[in-house]
Formats: sequence, structure tokens, C-alpha cells
Amino acid sequence: MHHSEPSTAFTPLLSNLRRRIRRRFLLHGLGWFATAVLGLLLLDYVLDRSLDLPSPVRIILLLGMLTYLAFGFRRRILYPLRARLTWTDLALLVERQRPELHQAFITAVEYAGPEAHPLRGVSPSMVDKVVQQAREQIADFNPASVIRKDRTRRVWGLASALGLLFLLVGFQDGEGLLIWGQRLFGASLSYPRRTYITLQIPRSSGNYELEIPNEPEKPIHIRLARGADLPILAHVKGLVPEAVDLEFQSKSGTVETIPMDPRGNRRFRKVFRHILEPFRARAIGGDSLPTRYLEVEVLEPPVAFDLRVQTIPPSYTNLPARLTRGGLVQALPGSKVRVFFRCAQPLKKGSLEIEEAGKTIPIQELGAEQEGILWPSTAKGTKTKSPGSTAKSWSASFVMPETPDRYRIHLWARNGLRERDRESHSLIPKPDQRPKVRLYSPGAALSSMIPGAKFPLRIFCEDDFGLTRIQIQALLGTKAKAAPSILWEAENHSGSTRSHPKAPPEKTLKVFSLLRLKTPSSYLQHAERKPREGDRILFKLQAWDDRSPNPQASEQIDFRIDLVDKEELLRRLQSRLRETRRRVEKVRKIQAEEKSKLTQLLGSLGKGETANSSDSSQGIGSIEIGQERIQAFLHRIRQTLAEVTEAHLLNGLDSSPSVSTVFEMYRKHYSQNPKAPSTDPEFHRLLAKARRNGELGPLELLGKLSDMFQIAEEALSQGNNPCRQVLSTAQAEISGKRMREELQKALLLQGRILEGLDKLLSLLEDWNDYQDLVRMTRRLRDAQRDLLERLDSKRSNTKKRTRRER
Repeated sequence: MHHSEPSTAFTPLLSNLRRRIRRRFLLHGLGWFATAVLGLLLLDYVLDRSLDLPSPVRIILLLGMLTYLAFGFRRRILYPLRARLTWTDLALLVERQRPELHQAFITAVEYAGPEAHPLRGVSPSMVDKVVQQAREQIADFNPASVIRKDRTRRVWGLASALGLLFLLVGFQDGEGLLIWGQRLFGASLSYPRRTYITLQIPRSSGNYELEIPNEPEKPIHIRLARGADLPILAHVKGLVPEAVDLEFQSKSGTVETIPMDPRGNRRFRKVFRHILEPFRARAIGGDSLPTRYLEVEVLEPPVAFDLRVQTIPPSYTNLPARLTRGGLVQALPGSKVRVFFRCAQPLKKGSLEIEEAGKTIPIQELGAEQEGILWPSTAKGTKTKSPGSTAKSWSASFVMPETPDRYRIHLWARNGLRERDRESHSLIPKPDQRPKVRLYSPGAALSSMIPGAKFPLRIFCEDDFGLTRIQIQALLGTKAKAAPSILWEAENHSGSTRSHPKAPPEKTLKVFSLLRLKTPSSYLQHAERKPREGDRILFKLQAWDDRSPNPQASEQIDFRIDLVDKEELLRRLQSRLRETRRRVEKVRKIQAEEKSKLTQLLGSLGKGETANSSDSSQGIGSIEIGQERIQAFLHRIRQTLAEVTEAHLLNGLDSSPSVSTVFEMYRKHYSQNPKAPSTDPEFHRLLAKARRNGELGPLELLGKLSDMFQIAEEALSQGNNPCRQVLSTAQAEISGKRMREELQKALLLQGRILEGLDKLLSLLEDWNDYQDLVRMTRRLRDAQRDLLERLDSKRSNTKKRTRRER
């Protein structure tokens, strides 16, 4: 209902605003009503199309929608149009839009109205002033700014989207939409058929043959291998039903329904495992007609059994051929492999597939003679026959690959079936290992030598099948080039230039050891110049095996020798012995401290302390740890003395007549023990033993070094090692008396170690004094030589001057 308002100064503005508001309410209400109608109709269509609702349900839904729309029309369209909007209500809207007015506009509207106001009549001029100010403030006011358009736009946007969706449904399913329009008002009409099911059998998913006739009413015929699996797929077009079933009919005529498993949106699947009897089946589901039948015929498949593998190793290995049962193949790469098997079904063709390599080898039928060798029970003339005696024998040949792989046997029978091994068989290559070369000498202690020294080259080579060549390269400097020197080469190896005449010439060797004592210059015969003091010779050692066609090389071993003059070598050796002397002084100090601890411990035990006291046990353990430290020092001292001794021997620093005998002992020991360490203590024990037995004559320098080695050896083996054992026994003793006895033994052994260290210190001091004296003498000799050369030079110059003066 429209209520008239008295005319005021703001009547044009407020009337315009009220018209706009009512027009917006009407437009928004119509949009909501259109959205509700389209949404309800679309929802009813979806429900009825998917659920095929009966007529009573559809009528109830229609009445519900009409009732909802009626209430919505009254609430969203009629009520906003009938609502009364006073000047005051409109003024409040203006104030909400223009908060900077601070209620001045609504006050002016109330002052200008016909109704009584508390201030009216008090000051007319003030009222006129308020009205005038309000008019000035809202002079630029736009009534359209009060109305929000976004909600109306969203409502009509949704209505448009629903209308467009209805149009799309009409394009997609116009016939169904027309039928729905009639069913909406209760008509009993049916929609077109929504589900169509077709059967599909994958052609490459099993061991079977398919015959699919062109006539859709004829069944699909399947020839299946006995025990194989058969996957059946049902493809659905249109509406996907909740379930698709197989109507299964067995050989005896029994019919049962088997549900299929959904796979994706429009596919159902069922796999029959290990089929042994024929059957027929068809698919049913939803409102689709039953599919045509598929008929399964079960036949015997071709099966490979009784596998045997013959491997023929490469000729260079000199290994015999080997025949094994089963499909596993373990052989050297390059071996000839032949796989034999039997099959009871007549074969049309067959192949052996190497999976990773992607190779396919055709199979061949064996002759009766070879078949009788492999399977004697099938030979002619045998009275008893095995169950598979009627089977034929087949084979496939290939070369063993270098990388692991697997193979399968594929067979195609004459009845159309094929068979693929359910399990692949392994191809495991047993690689021909690379030759191994170990360099035992020269070690780190012999990295510096004089040019005329005996360079000890001691190597040990081995290979699993055979060595063909061992060579060494010597380079004079880092940028030099040199031809390799052959240490050993098999005679039947092509291009043989053996430089080792004593090597076995008739065949390759699996193990080879060499000890060669020559000067470093003997390896530099093709160098641009002869080596001299200050040069560094680089050696590269390598060996090759007899693998064919590609021989394998060992890892290259690099080592070097620095050539120094005799004085420099003696200085370095003397420096090592001085360091050894300091080490001996240190270990003697430690041994004295440990002996003092043991003496104090024995004193405390003598005062009545029990054997199982914790202090006694801790004291013995502390002494034992100290003796372990002494053992490490003695090992290092002994090793240094042995290295210095061998350096004197190989560099010819001792000019005694018996040195040649020692040299032969060195050659014999390391030849008989090719894997001995670089500086073997056993050789020095033999040297000391030969000297004690009088088998060697006087040795000036080597004898002194051997004496020092023997002292260190005795301190280690006869002093420190027994002392540690005695301490360990004492720590485990329960009786105080036995403990004191063991500790007394340990004390005596410690005293023996100290005596040996004192002797060793004395010898080292004498050696150092002797070497200092020798060095001083050599310096004096060199100085005297220089002086004589200068005098001779002056005399010759004087004679020449006298002759010129004459």
C-alpha cells in the first residue's frame, strides 16, 4: 500500500530514492524466483533421469516445488513491494551512505515535516538554517549510490547459468527432456535405454586363440590352454549400472551368476584362474540386453620341460664343456650356451628371448642321436618308456652376454596355442677378473737410491685364467716418453719380445712372481740421456691377461725412485738413525717409569695387600698399557733398522768382502718368499743367525746395523712380549703369592729390556760418532783435493808465464 507524505523541501530527492528502491526489490525478487524455478526443475530432472522415479513420488515432488515457489513469490516479490517506506526511513538510508552529515539530514527532514517537533516554534530562523545547511550538503547526492547491485547480479547470473545448463541438456538429451516434461505432471512414459554392455576379450593377455564372428548373434569362440587364465572385460556405454554380472554355464549345464569387478568408470572385469573345463558365459546388467555368449574350449598347451644347459667356455680358458640340469646359466662372457628342452605337443615354431638384450633366437629340433645322448631313456631300443618319451627335443644356441640378463622360451603349437615360460631363467655372467699386480719392493724406504744401486723390483701377479704379458715403463722426468720394457711375456703371445729368458715359454701362467736386482739405468735404455744424480725416475707397472678377443689390463701401479749422490744418501740414512736414537731414548724413559711403577706395586703387596685388591688390578693394567706403548715403539725401531740395513746393502755402501754373500742371501730369501713384506724381519733374523754361526765374514757397516737390529728384536720378542704375558697372568691370579711371583718375573723382563735399550743407545752413539768422523774425513779429503788442484793450476800458469818471458 502506498502512503502519501506531506510535501517538503526534500520531497523530490526522497521520492526518487523510493522509486529506485522498489524497482531494485522487484528486479531482485524476480531473479530469485527465476533461479528457484530453474534449480528445482533441473534437480527434478536429474533425480528422475537417474533414479527413474515412480509417478506418486514425482507428483509429491511437483507439489513440494509449487508450494516452495508460492511461499518464495510472496516473500521475495509481494512483501518488498507492499512494505511502507517513510521519509524518515529514506533519510536514514541517506545518512548511512553519507556518514559525514552526522544526522543533520534526518534532523532537517523532521524539522521540515508537518508533525510536531520539540524545537519547532522556539527559533524558526534556526530551523531554516538547519534545513538550508542540509540542502547544501546533499546537493551532490546520487540516489543510485544507496542501492547495492552485486547481489542482484549474482542472482541473475545464477539464473542465467541454470538456464544455459537447461539448454545444454536439451541439446544433449532433447528426447529425454521432452519425456521428462510429460513425466513431471504424472505421465507414465519410459526414457530411452540408458545402458549398453559389450563383451571384450584381450587378444594378448593370455594363452588362447579367439574367433569372433561378424554376426552379433553368434557366440565368441575361445580355444584356451589348459590351466591358463582368461580375462573377460565388459564395456558399458550410456548409464553405468551399479553392478554387471556374468551368467555362467558350466559343462554340466549348471547356471550361476558371478559378479564382475569394476575397473574404472565404464569397465568391469572378471578373471577366471586355472581353467580346466569348457564353459559358456554372457554379461548382464542395468537395463541392457544380455550380451552374446562366449564359448571356451580347453586344449593342451605346448610346455617346455626337462631343461638342460650346455656351456662351452672360451678357448683361452682351457676349461671343458659343462652340462647342467635346469634353466639357470652361469658362465663366462663369450661362452657358447646351448639350451635343450623337450615338448610333448607338436610345435609350429618357437624361440628363445633374451629379455634385456632384446634378442630372439629360433629353436631347432634335435636329431635322434643327440637326443639319445641327452635323454638316454628316449633312445631307440629301450624297453621302458618315461611319461614324456613321445616328446620331441629342441635347442637354442647363443653367446653368453657380459651383463646379467634373463631369458624365456616361447612356443607355438600346431593347435594354435602358444606358451611362454611363467618364470624367466637367469643368465648370470661369471666375469673374467682383471689381473692383479702387487708391488712388494721397492718400498717407501727405498725411494731414494744412488745411480749405481741394485734396484730391487719384486712383484707378484695372478689371474684367474692366465697372464700373457707384464711390462714396466721407466720415464726420466714427468714429461719424458719411453718404450715399455717387457718383464715377461708368454711365448705363444703375438709380438713376443720376452726379456725374461727364464720364464716358462710354453703357455700362459696363472701366477707369476719376479725379483729383479738391476740398476735403475737398465730400465732407461731408450732414454735421451743417462740418468744422473738429482733425477727422478717414474715407473709404471701393468699386466695383461689372456682374455679373447679383448685382453684385460690390470690397474696401473705407479712408483718413483729419486737418484741422489752418495753423500746425500748417507746424510738421509744418518738422519733416520739419529731419529731412531731419540726414539730409543724416549722408549727407555717410558720403560724406566713402568719399572718404577711395578717396583712400587710389589712394595705395596709386600706390606700385606691382598691379591684381589682393586688397586692392584688397576696398577697391573696401567703397567700393561705402558708395555703396549713400548711394543709399538720397538716395532718402529726394528723396522727402521731393517730398512737402513737394506738401504746400505742395495746401495753398496758397505765394501766388506762378505757383502756379496749377504746379497745372495737377500736374493734367495725374497725369491722363496714372493709375498714377503718390503722389509721382511725374517731376512734380518737369518742374517743375524748366519753371523752367529760364523757363516759370514766380517761386515763393517752391515754388521753393526745387524747387531742393532738383533738387540731391538730381542727386546721385543724376548723381553716385551713375555713381559706382557706375565702381567696378564698376574692380573688374573687370585693368590697373592702367585701374583708376586709373576710380577717378579715381569720386573726381571723389564730390566732385560732396559739393558737391551742401553746397548742399543751405546751402539747408535758409536755409529753416529763413526759416521761423523767419516764425514769429517771425507770433507778433509775433498778440501785437500781441491787444494792440490789449485796448486797444480798455479804451477802450470807459472810455467807458461816463464816460457813467455823467455
